[in-house]
Amino acid sequence: MPFSCRLPPPFSIVDDPALQPYTHNFGNETGDNGIIGLVGGQPIGANWIRLSRGFAYVDAQTPELTITITPQYRGQGIGTQLLTALFAITDPAYPTLSLSVDVANPAHHLYQRFGFKVITEKDGTNTMLRTSDNR
Repeated sequence: MPFSCRLPPPFSIVDDPALQPYTHNFGNETGDNGIIGLVGGQPIGANWIRLSRGFAYVDAQTPELTITITPQYRGQGIGTQLLTALFAITDPAYPTLSLSVDVANPAHHLYQRFGFKVITEKDGTNTMLRTSDNR
C-alpha cells in the first residue's frame, strides 16, 4: 500500500519490500533513468523512471515516475527543476509515464502542471498518467 503523505515517512521506508520495484538494482535495468538535485555537492532530491510493476503500473511500456525532495527544500521549485530535467531526457523515449500519489500530497498540483491526469483513484491514492498528447 502506498504511504500517506500526510506525515513524512521514516527513512526506514527504503527497506519496505513494497518499494523494491522502484529501487532494487537501479541503473542496471532497461529504461532506468534519473536525475539527482545537488546543493553544495549534497543531494537534496531525486527523481527517476523505471519500467516496473509498482503502485502505478499501467503496462510494460510505461515507466513509473518516482520523486523525492528533502523536507527543507520542498515548496521551492526543486521538484519543477528535477522534472523538467528528467523529461528532457526521457520524453523522446517514452510517450507515456505513470505515477502514484496520495490525494493529500501537495505535489499533486505539480504533476498536473506537467500534464499528468488521474486515471484511477483507490483508497485516497491516485494513479496518474502523462502522455505525449497532454504534455
